[in-house]
Amino acid sequence: AAQVQQPGRFEIEIGPFDDAYEVMTGGEKGVIVYKPKPTYERGTQLWELNMLDTALNAKWQKNYFLGTEYVYAGYDYFGTDFYFLFQTIGKTSTNWMLLQMDIASGDTLQHNIRNMVRLDLQEFEMTDGAAIIGGYYNTDPVVMHFDMNTRKTKVLPGIFGSRTELVQIKVLADNSLIVLVSERTYDKRNTLAVKVYDSEGNYISNHAFNPDADKGLIFGRIGDVAGV
Repeated sequence: AAQVQQPGRFEIEIGPFDDAYEVMTGGEKGVIVYKPKPTYERGTQLWELNMLDTALNAKWQKNYFLGTEYVYAGYDYFGTDFYFLFQTIGKTSTNWMLLQMDIASGDTLQHNIRNMVRLDLQEFEMTDGAAIIGGYYNTDPVVMHFDMNTRKTKVLPGIFGSRTELVQIKVLADNSLIVLVSERTYDKRNTLAVKVYDSEGNYISNHAFNPDADKGLIFGRIGDVAGV
């Protein structure tokens, strides 16, 4: 009888009270296995990161000390880099820190993202040169665009509102953005709206589906609305 063969194996010994490792995939580039360690030094905490290829062969292992004021919030993979998103702690803190890590070497760049309001994170996506951070300020959705070259942050227009809920953020092949939101119409009906932005976060178009006319066709037509 045919049996499943294990092509490779990677093991890290952990103690009975140790936290588990997290795994982030980099597609054909491999995976990264990482976690914070219970080691502290001068207001920083040690993070261990292990890069593996698709056959689970170890490529490199790195240790980084990151400030304890950062709380891990999310991750993404784009191009040749892993990205780790951290939110700064404190009642008055509103800023974020983005750690960019080269897959081949493990070398890092740190991007400090200044923000005016504190967000409850819901979506985090990377494009070629920008971080897209979506969440809620109180009960209203907000989507931010952070340009890593200019280091400027702006809020995408047309999303903030008490009758709107954030559903999904999608990055297209040309680095333009689709933001899908649910909306409550003035006649108290629920609908979906597709908001399209270019790679720099500039507003392009909006289409709100008619709850009656577009019933059953909404998801099939989102690509047509976005021009893809």
